[in-house]
This record gives sequence, C-alpha cells and structure tokens, in this order.
Amino acid sequence: MDRLLDLTLPEVVRRDGVDIARRARVVLIACAISAVVSFYIAAVQLAVGSRVAGVATLVLGVLSIAGIVDIRRSGRWRRVGGALTFGIFAAAATTTALSGATLTAAAFYLCLVPLLATMIFGARAGGATAFLNVAVLCTVELARRRGVHFPYVVTHEVAAESAFRAAILFELILLGIAVIYDHLRSASLREVAESEARHLALGAQSTDLLFELDPDGRIAYATPVHAGALGWRPEELIGRPASDFVHPEDHDEIPRRIAEALTGGSSHGNDVRLRAKDGTWHWYEPAMTSYRAAEAEPRLIVVARDLSLRHEFEAQLRQSQKMDAVGQLASGVAHDFNNLLMVVASYAELLAERLPTGEDRDAAEEILRAAAKGEGLTRQLLAVSRPSASTPDTVQLNDVVRGIQGILTRLVGESVQVEVALDAALPAVHADAGHLEQILVNLAVNARDAMPSGGRLEIATHARDGAAALRIADTGVGMDETVRERAFEAFFTTKQRHSGTGLGLYVVYSLVSQMDGGIRVESAPGEGTAIEIELPAATESAAVAVAAPASASPATGGDETVLVVEDRAEVRTAVCTALRRAGYRVLEARDGAHGLAVARAFAGGIDLVLSDVVMPSMSGPRMMRELRAERPGTRVLYMSGHVDRLHDYGDELADEALVLKPIAPSALLARVRGKLDRPAARVAPPAHAAAPTGHAAAQSSQ
Repeated sequence: MDRLLDLTLPEVVRRDGVDIARRARVVLIACAISAVVSFYIAAVQLAVGSRVAGVATLVLGVLSIAGIVDIRRSGRWRRVGGALTFGIFAAAATTTALSGATLTAAAFYLCLVPLLATMIFGARAGGATAFLNVAVLCTVELARRRGVHFPYVVTHEVAAESAFRAAILFELILLGIAVIYDHLRSASLREVAESEARHLALGAQSTDLLFELDPDGRIAYATPVHAGALGWRPEELIGRPASDFVHPEDHDEIPRRIAEALTGGSSHGNDVRLRAKDGTWHWYEPAMTSYRAAEAEPRLIVVARDLSLRHEFEAQLRQSQKMDAVGQLASGVAHDFNNLLMVVASYAELLAERLPTGEDRDAAEEILRAAAKGEGLTRQLLAVSRPSASTPDTVQLNDVVRGIQGILTRLVGESVQVEVALDAALPAVHADAGHLEQILVNLAVNARDAMPSGGRLEIATHARDGAAALRIADTGVGMDETVRERAFEAFFTTKQRHSGTGLGLYVVYSLVSQMDGGIRVESAPGEGTAIEIELPAATESAAVAVAAPASASPATGGDETVLVVEDRAEVRTAVCTALRRAGYRVLEARDGAHGLAVARAFAGGIDLVLSDVVMPSMSGPRMMRELRAERPGTRVLYMSGHVDRLHDYGDELADEALVLKPIAPSALLARVRGKLDRPAARVAPPAHAAAPTGHAAAQSSQ
C-alpha cells in the first residue's frame, strides 16, 4: 500500500518531507471522495428535479478529478486543496440554500470542508470553516422555519431516503478516511523514527561536531561526538551558552554568526577555538544553518569541523618556509663571508711567514685564529641552509653514539648523569657520521644548559617501522608551548644575551632534514625535554657525495702552469699570490668564458685548472667540458663556497676533487700539489694555439 500511495505523488512533493507528503495524500483522497460524493448527490438532485444544484454538484465532481490529475503531474497540492475546500463549501451551501436544508446529504458533505481545511491550512482554519458551516446551516434552517420560500422543497419521503443513503455513504467515507489516515500516520511515524535513528547514527559516526542552538546561543542538542573529541558529555552541554566553550579572543564571532544565520539562513566565517574538558583549545570551522519547525522559534544547526590537524600542518609549512628563507639568506651570507675569510687568512698567513718572532707575528697568528673561528661559524650557517659538503655512507647509529659517548660525558659535566640505552636490532642509516656527531653534540649542549643544577641525560636508540630512532631526553627546566613552537627557529634562543647563537637546534633540524628524517619535541615547563629523531634505514642506492679532501701533501711548490678561474677579484688575487710564491706559473681568468679565452690564447700546456664552481656567464664544470674537448685530460681542482648548490652539478663533480672555501694558503698549496702529483701525462699544447701575446702573456708572468 505504501508503494501505491507513493506513486500517487510526484517526486517534487515526496522530497519535501514526510509531513508534506502526508498532507498531499490527504488532499488526493479528499479529491477522490469529493468526486464520488459529488456524482452521488448530483444524481439525487437531478432525480428530484433540482437541475441547477445537480449540475453545480456535477461540475464539482469533475473539478475534483481534474485536481487529482493536476497534483500527480505538477505537485500543486496546496492550490488544489484550497480550491477543493472552497468548491465543496460553495456547492454544499448552494444545495442547502436551494433545498431548505432538507437534503441532509449536503450537511454531511459540508463536514469534509473542516477536515480538508485542517489538513491543508492547520487547526485554526479547520475550526473557522466548521464554525462557518454551522452558521450557514443554522441560518438556512432558521429561515425555513420562519416561512422563507425556497426555490425547491423535497418531500419528507425523499428527504428521509436521501438522509438514510447519505448517512450510510458518509459513515463508509469516514471509515475509509480513518483507515487510510491511520495507515498514513503509522507510515509517517515509521519514517520519522527511521529518519531520527539514521540522523542519530550519522551524528554519532561523524567526526564533525553537531549541535543545535536556540536564538539566544544556548545549546539545545549535542551529538555524542563531543565526548570523544572534546571530552564533554552531551548532557553537560545542553542549556549552556555556546560562548562558554569558545576562546575569549573568538567570543565576538559567535553572536555575529548567529545573527547572520537567523537573517540569511546560513553563515560561514572565521575559524574558532573550542575548549575541551581538559582545558586545551582546539581549532574548529563552524557552519551555521537556521531552520524553523512549524510555528516554533527558529533554531540553528551548527556543524563544526576539526581543523587542529590542518592548523598543525599549516604551522609546520610556515616554519619550513621560514627556515628555507633563512637558510637561503644564511647560505648567501656564508658564501660572501667565506670569500672574505679566505682573503684575510691568506694575507695573515703571508704576514706570519714573513714576520720574525715577536708581537707582530703574534698579531698575524691571532688574525689566523680569528679567521679559523669565523670559518667554523660559516660552516654552521651553511649547515642550516642546503645540503652541505658531506660524505654520506652506511652508518650504524649505535656505533656513532658509542664513539662520542665519552666526549658527551665530559661535555655535559659531572653534575649530569648520562644514561645510554641502545637497541641491538637498530637498522643502519645512510648519513654522514660527522653530521650525526654534530647533532648529538648540539643536543647534549642544549640539555646541559637546561640543567644548570645537574640532572639526567638519556640517550636511547630503537627501531621503528623499518627506521632508526634516536631519543635524547633531559630532566631540565622544559619549554612552554610558545618556546616549543619556535625551538627550531634560526637565531631564536632563551639564553641570556651573548650566551647562545640560537643556531644549535636549527642546525640539528637542518641536518636531519638533509637526511630525509623527521624530528619531534616533547616538553613542558618543569618536566624536561625529549627530542626524538627518526632516520630512514639505508638502501642500496648511494647518494652523490662531494669528494673528501685527500690526505695532505707537503706544501711544496712547483713550476707547473696553473689556470686560476675565480669571479671574486680579491679571492683570485690571494690565490694567485700564494701560487706564484710557491713557484707556479699562473694564468688568471675572471669567469668561465674568460678562462676558455685565456686557455685558447696560451700556447703552452696547462697542468691544472683551479676553478670556482658557481660563476656568472659560465660555471666551472661547463667551462671544463668545453676545455677538455680542446685539451683532453686537463686536470681540474674545484673550489667553492656555495656548498648549497653543489648538488646541481652532482654528476660533473662526482669524479673531481673539491676544496671548500675558506682554505688557508698552505692547505690549498697542499691540495694543488697532491692533484699535480697524481700520475698523468703532461698535456701537450694544441697545434693551433698561438704564442701568448698582450694581456694573456702578462697574466702568465710570475
């Protein structure tokens, strides 16, 4: 029967809800009843000679059938119901007036009018219609008793027979209406119960917070999700203002959003922070929609989506972008500073060699020591930018910890107890052992500074999902949320002025990132700090590494020809001065393109090219490709301060030696001598080369 009744209504009506569909079905049934009863009364009226009333009632029956067709096609049940109510009332009132209320069927027929009015327009409309019906019938009957002449009066026998038939028909109609309405009501209640159960299940399974607010902003309903997400049970929320659970900085957002939803139907705006039962704050994105049930006051349905994870990812992204920007800045500053340090160290060493023992020589050596400290600082700056020069290899993290444990113990002092727990099943990692040691030293120093009165430093390793994890925990003062969020930020420090650079943890973060690892901090004020680093296990593929410095050769000179290609004039001058003092024949070039021109103009053999890597117009590796096409076998020793960009030339630098700026003249001469002493045939000059003339000849002079 449900299927049959559903088919009598178009989809446009059924999707408006159970209550609307039920009312539309009542109108359909009323149209059918109206058609049947109209045809019956029309037949009675025509049989007794009341043609006008009979024709009018017959027209009403036809219009009732037309209403059924219209509802099934267009779904305009309210319009049809209103027209039917008016038509029934008009037809019955006309019939009653013409017959002097002796046709009792008209009175029964009028009873359909309040029923229809109640179902379509509500109880007030039904009561008003019933009162109007009674008034019409009483007025006509009173007029008849006072002797008012009616156009047509039937006999008592006809009236009685009509009343009997109408009473039986009407009772059957009422019985049918009662049965059908009870079925519709039961079906509606079932649908309501199913809908409520479905929505409760959806609310319970949804990860979003769902709750209902009254116009004053008080919580009228809350789903059980609140208990899992924020710790509040629904009964603890109902009746309380929603603003009680909103962060004070977001309080103004709630009244504005409520007013916007009540006037516009919905509201979307800024994210807000909601308080959990444990006092923590969580970010949510609320969306409000207003609705009104019948004549009740409007309510607001709020769907709040948890954004805590998204805000965490956004914070990590911002931190990563900030660190990338600082890293690029650090790289540029370190590169320029390296060049200056190289010039300072070169001339300071030259002075130290020439000066006799005394205060002047001590001053020159002090300059050298300051330059060495500056070099260490630039190394730190470069470590926090891009991948630095390293020699990654398959390393056992446990071996690194054991090897540096003694140093760490002395570093943190006797007041700090060092405890080490190593997992024997720890997988190997692909990393630079020196970088791992630097990470351990930096973290140990931070832990020591956090425990001025002594404490315990725990160093542990363990395997996790195919990765190697390193955990360093202390019992120090700990960090609050604000400090913890900025812990890895460059140049951020909580130490007293001049007591720290703020690069320790930043270096750790950068080195771990270079190893494709992850780092996590756990800390709270007074509860110490634990930093856990997770590194991926080593694979078969090996990364391209910058060649490690060869063992130092004696810093003796020679008479070979060396082409120096360097874009910084002061660095080029310092390098060339050191080489010439060692006896080498030196050619100078300001960049790669100029280096090719100098080499082509030089008639003799070039034993070694000492070239910068990154230069304007033409890089060192590109220059060497073209030079070796003309002078096969030409040896090269690269030097660079742009360690962050060496991976751009990985394939070209893989088999070549590299020195990192700044480098002292003695160390540079040792590397040059070592490169020249490797077995290699002296390169003959090309047949087409001309004798050096002009500027090229001047550059080759010693």
